[in-house]
Amino acid sequence: MDCSGIDPAKLSIQSDRASRFLARRLVSRYLREYATCEADPLCPELKAYNTRFFSEFWKICVEYGHREPPYWSIVWPGGRALARFVLDQPQNFKGHKILDLGCGNGLASLALCRVGGVVTAVDVSIAALLLLRRRAREYGYPIDCVPANFLNWPDELFRGFDLVIMGDLFYEEPLAKRATAILKFLSREGIAHYASDALRLYRPQKDVRTVVSYSTPVFPEIESVKERTVQIIQMVQET
Repeated sequence: MDCSGIDPAKLSIQSDRASRFLARRLVSRYLREYATCEADPLCPELKAYNTRFFSEFWKICVEYGHREPPYWSIVWPGGRALARFVLDQPQNFKGHKILDLGCGNGLASLALCRVGGVVTAVDVSIAALLLLRRRAREYGYPIDCVPANFLNWPDELFRGFDLVIMGDLFYEEPLAKRATAILKFLSREGIAHYASDALRLYRPQKDVRTVVSYSTPVFPEIESVKERTVQIIQMVQET
């Protein structure tokens, strides 16, 4: 991963052996008892992991030291819409060096690989990346998975990529602020980028161009609806 002289190892999560071991055990249990792997409803070209009983599985996660909701165990709507967009517009991604920020369990990353992108996938969740690596191996896709919290990454890091995609990162204020700041930087630098906007509370609303919208199937247990409108957006120069 060439990031303009910045050592990505210094920016990655420095997880200890015990944490990695617990994450692997948790993923193994997820695959055994809670996971389904089926053609995605919006992207049937790809199979994706989802959990059958999200709330029940969350309780199991706590036993393994994971208190945050296991969003990695389902396909998040932003990733689903991004994957559809990639599959619909392969010419925008083929042959490019692409960074997938907040990749989750990786449907968009898999779509990028499918159309010939060179992909680096980043997520704070080691479990998410374990699932993504598993699917990538099954498809025979090369992919660089980096466990990292990009909130503190310097902007210069993003210059090492031709294109950046960003999943549904506007659901919490600190995360949304940093995500929006990154999009503004990419726009100023002329770096191609696409982000998914599921119309969350903290989404950017100024200097945004909507590329396309999708009616996207979602997980009712979390969203309380069966579908959400998800927009694929780009940041434009500030006016």
